[in-house]
Amino acid sequence: MAVSTNITKPSQSIFKSFVEKRLVKYANSDFTTKQKAHIFYYLCIAGIVSILLLIVTSVIVQMKSAHQQIHLPVVITEVAALLLFFICLVLLRRGHFNVSTHIFLITANVSAWIVMYISKGDSIARIDTVLLILATVNAIPLLIIKYKWNIIGYVGVNITLFVVFITLKQQELSLTSSEIISVGTDAAIAFLFTGIVGFQILKVNRKSIEKVENDYLERLRAEEKLTESELKYRMLFDNAQIGIYQTTPDGKILSSNPALIKMLGYDSLSELNQRNLEKENVFLNTTRRNFKALIEEKGYVNDYESGWLTKDGNHLIVSENARVVKDANGETIFYEGFIENITERKKAEKALKESEEKYRTLIESMNEVVMMVDNNDCVLYVNNRFSDLLGYSKEEIIGKIGYQVLLPPEDQYKIQNE
Repeated sequence: MAVSTNITKPSQSIFKSFVEKRLVKYANSDFTTKQKAHIFYYLCIAGIVSILLLIVTSVIVQMKSAHQQIHLPVVITEVAALLLFFICLVLLRRGHFNVSTHIFLITANVSAWIVMYISKGDSIARIDTVLLILATVNAIPLLIIKYKWNIIGYVGVNITLFVVFITLKQQELSLTSSEIISVGTDAAIAFLFTGIVGFQILKVNRKSIEKVENDYLERLRAEEKLTESELKYRMLFDNAQIGIYQTTPDGKILSSNPALIKMLGYDSLSELNQRNLEKENVFLNTTRRNFKALIEEKGYVNDYESGWLTKDGNHLIVSENARVVKDANGETIFYEGFIENITERKKAEKALKESEEKYRTLIESMNEVVMMVDNNDCVLYVNNRFSDLLGYSKEEIIGKIGYQVLLPPEDQYKIQNE
């Protein structure tokens, strides 16, 4: 069963693709026209095949009849119908849907009536032709897109032609006047019923198709928005200057943006994907187990700093913000997050700290008193020599107004009024 399905679906897809290429003119048409164009394409193909079979069977039947000769008017009519069906197919492919459908309907009806009038078959053969005409009328709602009163027109013409036919062929068909009235009435009722049903089908179908078309347009708009959203996300993902990733709990790397791939020294995502974070310890000062324990406990990590190894064995210091993504059952699907390379910043901070330590050591070892104050005369720093000479501890002076602690009241007054 599975094998059959796999064979059928590709063949259906190939055939659908073949038809769509033939109907490329309708690619930008509304949903209704597009669907009816497809239906009419199949109908034209079916009509051409049917006419070919009809010609063959007609010739065989006529050769086996009592006359044993081909009745050329009938065959010529059938061949003309075949050519017109081909013309309909060509017009349809060129985008002339309305013109081609009406030519098709008129050709089918006219051909059938010509055969009715010129055929020398018996009444049973004539009844078969009437059934063919009814079938053609039944197809009208599938082909008419607008001007639904065309259905009434087609039905009215067929009723008229049928009345004229049985009147002219009364003697040939051996019909009495009462039989003519009965047959004419029955046929008129059949055609009217077909027309009314077709009219209502078109009316109902139009409402249904409008709803389907609205749903279809909404879905297209939603897909366009989704595509736009995905494109924006993809552009953001690809062009971000920080690393973005998704990894599974078992260490598999699902996705990584170019910035992270470059950060880790790899040439492509496929190369990076060969790494498993569970099997290879890429952390320098911690482990993945610690990371997983923290993120599973909180559901996220913020500014999580750790050391990483690159492909070439270089050391990176990164800051990570990540979250857990879970399914409907609460099971972890993957972790996703952002990675910022802070190696240079950490080096700068370390250098600054070392510089400050050197500066502080130099200041502390000086024999001179050093005091730093801000614009409001608040003491920010004093060295050890200050405490040694003046007797104030750092806690007693730092954070206070220096002159208010160190100077007598009269000098404080002078400073305040300068």
